[in-house]
Amino acid sequence: MHNGFKNYLTLDLGPMLQYNGDLEFKDKRQKDYYINQYTALSAQDITKLSKFNVNGVVGASVGIRMFMIKAQYIHGFTNILNALNDENLDLGGGSKFKGHQEMYTLSAIFTF
Repeated sequence: MHNGFKNYLTLDLGPMLQYNGDLEFKDKRQKDYYINQYTALSAQDITKLSKFNVNGVVGASVGIRMFMIKAQYIHGFTNILNALNDENLDLGGGSKFKGHQEMYTLSAIFTF
């Protein structure tokens, strides 16, 4: 990279380790809701997520020393819903939960 850009542009690439807690309800009445297309699966049944997940991150930061804009794409390599497969839930037909998250982030960084 040309020396003139090194103070203004940073590229990000690498792994990211993520820790999750259980899903929470905004309204306690929601825990008794049933999930569409399932007759015996409630919202309370699917609150547990896999605690640790591995993601890949690609991004860039641009700006000057005191102010930077950062954009990132994050892709989940691990199944964030895998912990639900150990719960013996009635999914009908032997199906399993599968979920690989994707996130886009845009942030502003101020340093002083």
